Amino acid sequence: GGPHPLQSHRGSPIFGDLSGLPPVTLFIGSDEIFLPDCIALRDQIRARGGYIDWCEYPGMFHVWPAVTTLPEARAAIAQIKSQLGRMVAAEDDSLTSQTAG
Repeated sequence: GGPHPLQSHRGSPIFGDLSGLPPVTLFIGSDEIFLPDCIALRDQIRARGGYIDWCEYPGMFHVWPAVTTLPEARAAIAQIKSQLGRMVAAEDDSLTSQTAG
């Protein structure tokens, strides 16, 4: 097991303090080997009042967005780009309003 206990936040975030997290987006496949842990993470974030954007793709497996020949991977990458674009635009708007005032 190494120098850390198996149920340590270093091994899985579900064993850590999830309070105060910023919004989380999680892309998960229904055939993901860690699906039960990801469901636990989702539920714990929500139970602590956090926000998680749960993006579950049917039939997908561990690290499927990296397999860019899959249409589902390309769709997930497009979704990630769109979300990042909105976040950057919101941050730019926030900075502009702070410097204008």
